[in-house]
Amino acid sequence: DQADYRNFSEAQFETRIEAFAELVQEAVADRDMEALADLAAFPLNLETADGEKMTFADRNEFLKQNPDLIFGDDLMVAIAGVDTATLEANADGVTMGEENPHIRYKKTEDGTFRIMDIRE
Repeated sequence: DQADYRNFSEAQFETRIEAFAELVQEAVADRDMEALADLAAFPLNLETADGEKMTFADRNEFLKQNPDLIFGDDLMVAIAGVDTATLEANADGVTMGEENPHIRYKKTEDGTFRIMDIRE
């Protein structure tokens, strides 16, 4: 479980950014839909490599998808190659990977990090 990050120092916040990114890397490397769903906010946006945009309203809808749709080769390579120690947050959150493909997450109102969008 994630700790409440609202009262953390900048150094602690950066440690949490890195720790969450490592959880994302593990879920992607394992092609683990359940683990990825645990890290996601819903509705969750997905843009496929061919530009098709989808929104999954909830965890159940997400889990019904073929893992191949979510875990494309380019995304898996991009996420595996992220140096989690160098990630930084901006107004859009934290982006793992390049513009395409990427996984973006940010701190939510309850103080936890959640994946907001996935782009193949």
